[in-house]
Amino acid sequence: MDEYICSTWDVPNKLYRVHYPGSRTAFSCQQGFTASDVTKIFHFGELSEFRKALEKQFTWSCRDPLPFISLFSDERHAENWARKEPWSEHKDSERNWALHVVNGVELRRTTHIFRLSNLVKRLSLDVPERARQHIQGAFICLHRIPASAILDSRTPAEIEHGKYTDTTDREGERLDADTWDYLGDYGDNDSDREMLQENYNTIFENNIENNW
Repeated sequence: MDEYICSTWDVPNKLYRVHYPGSRTAFSCQQGFTASDVTKIFHFGELSEFRKALEKQFTWSCRDPLPFISLFSDERHAENWARKEPWSEHKDSERNWALHVVNGVELRRTTHIFRLSNLVKRLSLDVPERARQHIQGAFICLHRIPASAILDSRTPAEIEHGKYTDTTDREGERLDADTWDYLGDYGDNDSDREMLQENYNTIFENNIENNW
């Protein structure tokens, strides 16, 4: 498993975790985030088991305890996804979720971090179609995100009113989730980008949450 761990320079300075009602990942202000399985470690010769666990992580119908915690690498992608509340059939009137900003450098010191796109490529992961829009920007870490690595936490109201960790006013930059092109530089050509964007739009239209 160690050969798939992100190198220090591959981990963004900031990562983003949305905590929402019903998530299998536990959260407390004292402990931070804890995966549903904090004991599993994949040893040499367990590559097949490692691969299956990764595929389960992004399979919504699977509720097995898993040792991973999923993270976004793009702030606006995380915000727009959270504001859709895809984990719920109906919008939570209390909007009982929060966006947490994670120090990627600190997290790298305390746990193993993996880049999903790298895992998909090297392990030929069979990621469910409805989860593929997460591939390019997703990271996963093993077992825990300590409270010491959490830089900031934002409620839905704070996000709506433009509270950010930095001091830049980005309210004018926020685009509607239906039109915002979060793909950035991903995709080698227009066809690739069109395919990725189509997957992205399909996910948001169906409000599918895939074990995030």
